[in-house]
Amino acid sequence: MKKNKGFTLIELLAVIIILSIVALITIPVIMNIIEKANRSAFKDSAYGVIKAAELYYTNKLLEPNVVIEEISFSFPEADGLDIKGTKPTGGSMKINKKGKIELAITNGKYCATKGLNEDDVKISNNVKNCIIPIEIKDLKIEENNIQINTEEEYTLKVNIEPSSATNKELKITSLDEKIVKVENGKLIGVGKGTVKVIVETLDGSNIKKEVNVTVNQSVTSIEVDNINITLNIGETKIVTATPKPDDAKDKELIWKSNDESIATVNNGVITAINTGTTKVIVTSSSNTKIKKEINVTVKEPILTSANSCIKTGTCSNGTLVNVKVNDTTSYNFYVINDDGNYLTLIMDRNLGEKVASIIQEDYEAAGGTNWGNNGNVEKGPLTILKKLKERTNDWTNIESFDYTLEDDKVNAWNATSINYQPIKVTDIKARILSGAEAQKLGCTAYNGSCPSYLTTNLSNSYYWTSTTGHSNIFMTVSTDKCFSSDSIYTNGGYTNNYIRPVIKVKK
Repeated sequence: MKKNKGFTLIELLAVIIILSIVALITIPVIMNIIEKANRSAFKDSAYGVIKAAELYYTNKLLEPNVVIEEISFSFPEADGLDIKGTKPTGGSMKINKKGKIELAITNGKYCATKGLNEDDVKISNNVKNCIIPIEIKDLKIEENNIQINTEEEYTLKVNIEPSSATNKELKITSLDEKIVKVENGKLIGVGKGTVKVIVETLDGSNIKKEVNVTVNQSVTSIEVDNINITLNIGETKIVTATPKPDDAKDKELIWKSNDESIATVNNGVITAINTGTTKVIVTSSSNTKIKKEINVTVKEPILTSANSCIKTGTCSNGTLVNVKVNDTTSYNFYVINDDGNYLTLIMDRNLGEKVASIIQEDYEAAGGTNWGNNGNVEKGPLTILKKLKERTNDWTNIESFDYTLEDDKVNAWNATSINYQPIKVTDIKARILSGAEAQKLGCTAYNGSCPSYLTTNLSNSYYWTSTTGHSNIFMTVSTDKCFSSDSIYTNGGYTNNYIRPVIKVKK
């Protein structure tokens, strides 16, 4: 005979666990359904109270010689009302002379409210503060004609009266979203023009107000004439900043230095204070998202002299000036011109070893032919220029420029003109002195002399570059003449010419 087997302990535990999981899932769902049903039932009860009130008002109108001003009821008494179903346990209701109804009633668990001009009943759990909604009576906008810029956000300043109104929610609408759009209650300028913006209540009071909004073109970019500036301590630089587009309404700019211990700025005038780097920021006052950064580097002055003329006044020719050509190297130079803003300077000695005016390699690279022992003249002093650029390439404190060596044909030297084409050298730091400049500085040809500062540190056999148009391109120092009569073009074996750089530096 077979025995009936029951559940084992493990099987019973498994069943219990499964039932618990099912309960955890289903109970919240069931409770939520019950909650919704209870809220809905109480809402239906509230509408039943409203219908009873409407019937009461209608009956009053039928009575002779009755003038209705306002009728109030308190619950649960509510004498005179024929309410179907369960009466509210608390609250109140009012009927105005036009038959409009407002109420706030409770059954102890829920609160049902309806404003005077609202159609629907709202249900909440706010039983402790279940009062008749206070409607908005008026809206007052602080500004009637508002000016904003494109891309600008603006929050309307609206005063709600009374301030104790229950539902202060407002709807803001633009009549033309190509000019103004509304996002999260804020006005945003889109395009130039004027538009009406409507503000209206949502509590059933149906109050609407309108305001005019004009959108002006804002600054969308800032152009500056220089974004990388290098100054010496004490120097100033004016930066020109131009707001764009041209038809922007408010073009005011705000200037600020990130580190005033290095550089200050006042309306575009940057003043170097101490060595270092910083940024100057220029920002549109009407659109602070638009800004431009200017990189400012402040260095020690590259010019020093015992003569104060490098800071004030005019430096006379021959004034000795020390120039810091890069961060580690300085040389002495003499002033040969001062235009008020820049000094033209000639080095107080030759730079580097002797070099040929032109060698065969440079001559042929320039397209020259028919090379001979006596040299050829039609390509110009190419090797001199090449070596000048090499020897000054590391002068990082000196501004680069493009230099064209002209055949200047200075007839005062009584020499044969060469008539070569101008030679252009790009991105060079220094050049050579021309014959015309040498004459202007007081040098004379043949059996003449030069000012003493032009011959300092030069021995009788040292040559330095001078004019470019004839055989006297090199100047030498001797007791009887300033200019050599040696041929300026030699074959590769001649390297008897020295280079004396000329530079231009801002005061």
